[in-house]
Amino acid sequence: MPNKILIVDDEPFNLDLLEQELDEQNYTIERANDGAEALDKVPVFQPDLILLDYMMPKMNGLEVLRRLREDALYKRIPVILLTAKATQEDKVRGLDAGADDYVIKPFDSFELLARVRAMMRIKQMHDTLDEWNRSLTEKVKQQVDELQRMPEEELEEMVLIYQAGGRLWEGIPTEGRPLSRANRGRVS
Repeated sequence: MPNKILIVDDEPFNLDLLEQELDEQNYTIERANDGAEALDKVPVFQPDLILLDYMMPKMNGLEVLRRLREDALYKRIPVILLTAKATQEDKVRGLDAGADDYVIKPFDSFELLARVRAMMRIKQMHDTLDEWNRSLTEKVKQQVDELQRMPEEELEEMVLIYQAGGRLWEGIPTEGRPLSRANRGRVS
């Protein structure tokens, strides 16, 4: 499934230009004309990335960022702030508000696309880590449930076996142990 990008800008020309550039790269695009419309579309479209104009009527990009970052469901969506505001103070304000990147208009299409790809890679890594965390949490929960159902005598026996195994392991000389993470790269 192609990655989904929400582009938010109050200028139709900018929306058309961004949509054309991104559509050629096979991204799925949704458009919003202002910040309020963007916030309405996020829950429905569930974008993987948001390209957000800084200066817009009704609600500016910084306010959109603040609201996204306050919401647990959406705070991890990467946001690239697009703006003609080029002062260092504006950049710092945008990044401090929660933008993951900051691109000044007029932008170079190749650079913007490279930044989009970078944000997509980061988003995919975060999604993978989230899935691993969910999976590990479920496995730990299952094991804890299993241990809680175990008769107390059987559990005590497992603890004793585990403790004895640790003492046995400690008695084996380092050079005789299998190649563990701790022993890799060591030369005896």
